[in-house]
Amino acid sequence: MISPETFIKTYENKSYDQLLVIRQSLLNDIYAFETAKPKDTPESNISIWPAEEVVYQSDLKYLAKICELIAKKHEQELLK
Repeated sequence: MISPETFIKTYENKSYDQLLVIRQSLLNDIYAFETAKPKDTPESNISIWPAEEVVYQSDLKYLAKICELIAKKHEQELLK
């Protein structure tokens, strides 16, 4: 996983509307993890890299950074 700082640099030049789409995608992924049922199947013993918990934690950090950038872009739009 990349750092939140590196993640946000990828999106600094995106428009306000594009950032809203990215935020929604992160929220969808977070919600999917939070509402997933525990797996009791033999396939659930298969290791996935990075682990779903790591992806979840990273998504939460990315979401915080995206929200900061959205607020900044929104403020810039108001000052136009």
